[in-house]
Amino acid sequence: MSIQIDLKNFSNTQVKFNYSALHELLISLHVLEDYQAYPLHLNWSLTTLRAMPDDLKQEREYFHLLLSTLIFCLIDLDHESFPSFKAELNAFATQPLEEFTNPILSRLLLAQPPGGKTILEDKVTVEQLRRDDYLQSKARQWIDTHYPDSHAFFDDLLNRPATVKTRFVKLLEAYWTHVFADFWEHNERHFIQDIADKGRILLKYDTMNVLDKLSPKMNIIRGFPIITYVVSGVKDRFVLDQDDTLTLNPSFFTYPMLVFSVRGEKEKAMRLSITYPLATVYDISTSPVLADELVDIVSAISDPTRLKILRLVAQQDRSTTELAQILNLSDAAISKHLRVLKNGGWVASERNSYYVMYRAIKAPLSSLNRGIEDIFHR
Repeated sequence: MSIQIDLKNFSNTQVKFNYSALHELLISLHVLEDYQAYPLHLNWSLTTLRAMPDDLKQEREYFHLLLSTLIFCLIDLDHESFPSFKAELNAFATQPLEEFTNPILSRLLLAQPPGGKTILEDKVTVEQLRRDDYLQSKARQWIDTHYPDSHAFFDDLLNRPATVKTRFVKLLEAYWTHVFADFWEHNERHFIQDIADKGRILLKYDTMNVLDKLSPKMNIIRGFPIITYVVSGVKDRFVLDQDDTLTLNPSFFTYPMLVFSVRGEKEKAMRLSITYPLATVYDISTSPVLADELVDIVSAISDPTRLKILRLVAQQDRSTTELAQILNLSDAAISKHLRVLKNGGWVASERNSYYVMYRAIKAPLSSLNRGIEDIFHR
C-alpha cells in the first residue's frame, strides 16, 4: 500500500514551511494516551505522567476519545504563524465553534477503528446529529466498541458543545503551564533549524528532494514526477496542481510516521499538509549498524544479476515471471536472487491478484552509508 504525491504541475514556490506550538502540544497529548506505540518517547511519557497534577489527569481521562483518535483534525496547519503559544491558543479558542465540533463528529461517524485511515469528506454538524437518531446510534456504536467510557464526552458535545470546547481550552492551557512550556523552551530551536535545513534543500534542488528526506523509516519510491511513500494499510494519491499548496510541519513526537492532512480537496484548491519527524529526533534514534546486517546488505548486491534485478524493480514493480523473461533466466533462479535481495532489505513484495510483485526499497542505502562511516570513525 502507498501514498503517492504527483508533482507534475507543481512549483517549488507553492511549498510552505510551518511549525506550531499548539499542534506539537496536541500531538504530545496524543502520545501520552498511547505511549507504548511511541517507544522513542517512552521515558518522556512516563516522566510526564508521574509529574502531572491529579486534576489534569482527570481532564485527560474525560477527553480520552478526543486525544486518542481525533487530535490531528483540530488544527489547520496551513495557518499563519503566531508570535506565542498564548496567541495561538486564543485564536483556537475564538474560532467558530463548528470548526471544533464538525471534524470530531464527522470522524465518529466513519465507524473505523483507531489508527485507521481518516478522510473527512462530509462535515456533520451538531444540529444534524441532534435531529438524526440513526447517526447518533452509529456514533454511539463506534464509541461502545472502542471507547465505552466516553459517552459523557459525546453527550456533552451534542448538547453543550461550547462548554466542551471551553473545557478543552482550559485543559490545553493547564497542560502548557505544568508540562509543555519547559519542553518548548528547550526544543523550539530544533524546529527552526530543521525548517532552515529543508528550505536550503528546496532552494538548491526541488520539492522532490525535500519530500525524499522527510522520514528515514518509510520506504520511498521516486519516479518523475511522482514520489511514493510505502506505508501499511493506506492507499491514496494526491495530485498537486498550480493552485494547490503543500505545507511541511516538523514534529518532535510523530517519529517515525508522516501525517497527511488534506483540506479543500473538493474545492478549487487543495491544501495538503505533511507533519514529519524532526531530523534531530531520528538522528538520536539511529542505532549502530551491526556487522552481520552490513554483510547482508553488501552481499545482496554483490552479484551482477541481482544488481540488474534491483535496477529493473527500481524502475517499476515487476513479477518473477517478467524478470525471468527480461533476463532470460528461469523463474526458480530469479526467485533465489530475489530472496537474497529481500534478506538484504533491498526489495519488498506484495500480492496483486495472481502475481507477487516486487519493488525496490531505498532504506538499506542509509544503513550502508552509516555502517561504512562507523568503520572509519572508530
